[in-house]
Amino acid sequence: MSAPRRPPMSDLITEVFRKAELLETALSESVKRGRALADAERAYRVALAKKTFLLREEGQPATLIDNMAKGDEHVADLRFARDCAEADYDSAREAILCYKKEIDIIREQISREWERA
Repeated sequence: MSAPRRPPMSDLITEVFRKAELLETALSESVKRGRALADAERAYRVALAKKTFLLREEGQPATLIDNMAKGDEHVADLRFARDCAEADYDSAREAILCYKKEIDIIREQISREWERA
């Protein structure tokens, strides 16, 4: 049985640059998604505060206000949007970590190849 075929050094270097481009895209996307998350969080918090205030003004029992406010359809929709924006942001952050790890692995492989040369 023969040894596994190693990719040429130029292929490894090209792959590092390709992953670096993907990393740059993920970083840009992370910024966009982070801002979208912040906007969604702000909209949710403002709507929740307004609904809480209205329920207090109506004389609702203090122990029920939080659940009633969060159960309001508009507030719940904003919370859902916030949660979705958070998932989007987290996925962009995970992509960044994956691309960084892949680049590190390829760099280690390049380093091993240089040691053999």
